[in-house]
Amino acid sequence: MKTLEAIHHHHTELTNEILFLKKEIDFLLKILRNCYSSSVQSDKIKLMDSYWKSFDQNNENLDQLLHRIQLEEKKDAVLYKSDPNNALVTDEKESEFAQKIQTIQTEIKLIKESFYEFMKGCNACTLKTH
Repeated sequence: MKTLEAIHHHHTELTNEILFLKKEIDFLLKILRNCYSSSVQSDKIKLMDSYWKSFDQNNENLDQLLHRIQLEEKKDAVLYKSDPNNALVTDEKESEFAQKIQTIQTEIKLIKESFYEFMKGCNACTLKTH
């Protein structure tokens, strides 16, 4: 059991982590967007499309998780308003949220490493005229 204050603090940390990961994905998508070019071979386009799909899927998963955390915050606020002196809750969902964020974070890291490795051999961005 944790106090609502501790749960709220944890929700804030999780939300910040989600927002950071979403910004990281947005940054990677901007880089990826610049890689599309008519000079890129079709096999590389397929690989770039798979990176895009992976980034989008992780972004969607983060959005869903953020929404669930926000719903929990609303429930906790109602509980706190009803009885601020007796505001203890279980933290089962908190560990579930943290575990899901860790899983997504690990997946993003693996995709990002692969993407950067792909980028080493990609000259599409340098061939584009701005």
